[in-house]
Amino acid sequence: MSLPTADLGNATVLTATGSIAQAKGIKGILCSTTTSGTVVVTNTAGTAITGTITPSAGSYTPINANCEGLTITIANTINITVIWV
Repeated sequence: MSLPTADLGNATVLTATGSIAQAKGIKGILCSTTTSGTVVVTNTAGTAITGTITPSAGSYTPINANCEGLTITIANTINITVIWV
């Protein structure tokens, strides 16, 4: 018997500040780097969805928020995967 799967949404890998214009919501951020950095998520209107996030390597930060597009601001060198719908 196979394990059940869950459709979490779309995944976008970012290594620098970027936008996901078609996003309608964010589910979380997976950090896949060993360097330190910070992440701030805002919507296209510039309203912060999160405060400053300082993820550790291999961590998943759940964020469950609706939005109309996302801007992910990354400080320092950090690689993240954004899970969005």
